[in-house]
Amino acid sequence: AEYMGNKEDQYLPWSVALDKLMYILRMLHNDANTKKKLSNYLEKKLERKYHDLSWNESDTSLDNEFLQYTILTSACQVGLSECVEKAKGLFQMIIDDPDSNAVAPNLKSMVFCQGIGNGNNEDWTKLWNIYLSGERPADKLSILRGLACTDNVWRLSEYLATSLDTSKVRVQDFTRVFTAIAQNQWSAPIIWNFFAANWNTIAGRYNESLFTLSSILQVFPLYYNSEYQAKEMEVWMKQHEEELGSGSNTMKQVLENVWINVQWMDRWLEPLREWTSSRREDLVD
Repeated sequence: AEYMGNKEDQYLPWSVALDKLMYILRMLHNDANTKKKLSNYLEKKLERKYHDLSWNESDTSLDNEFLQYTILTSACQVGLSECVEKAKGLFQMIIDDPDSNAVAPNLKSMVFCQGIGNGNNEDWTKLWNIYLSGERPADKLSILRGLACTDNVWRLSEYLATSLDTSKVRVQDFTRVFTAIAQNQWSAPIIWNFFAANWNTIAGRYNESLFTLSSILQVFPLYYNSEYQAKEMEVWMKQHEEELGSGSNTMKQVLENVWINVQWMDRWLEPLREWTSSRREDLVD
């Protein structure tokens, strides 16, 4: 992180480094204090590269477009104030004028996400109504993903239920909504219970598609990192192994990854707490 923040300018090293660092942040979702300190540290390391980049549509290489998305998305995720305020402003332009083209195509999902994550219930309802109205047909999937970024757990629960309503969300888009919600840390207490409670419906629709079922199952290791969660999933798998069919191998891999998360927490949580406490000059607001 020290080297990346001071010298690195290429997409691939940033992508690999941020993938690992964001994993650590996800593991800390139940330790708000340590997560906040690490986010502050990463905010400072991202600041230089953030200021090198524009929010305009990239007209250079594909790598530069990927770099733009990766840095801007990560900067907003860790709370870099300039990034968050810019994204909120662009989001508001779309809410006020659904025909607006103010946002670069590759940044729309991120702008919708930041707008919803830092907004209120009224913002959520307005964006949902834009989706239902079809005013931005090219952005339907980006809007669906953005709606999943709310920090309102009740709203997330309602959105999960709505995702199974084929009059509002197409059958083929359920997986996109479900996986987007699962990427939101606030869904961690509810996402598994929803899946288990609605397994018969989900299996009836998607059990013939190993790719779709695998996409649904593979989200659970994102935030699940406790022994209780791993054992709960093990019990469920034993009860439904026959119904899972070819998806049982994916479920076994999912369980293995959750246990890896549990081991990571056992090994690294305390050292990480100590490290963040020793880096006060980098970790203060």
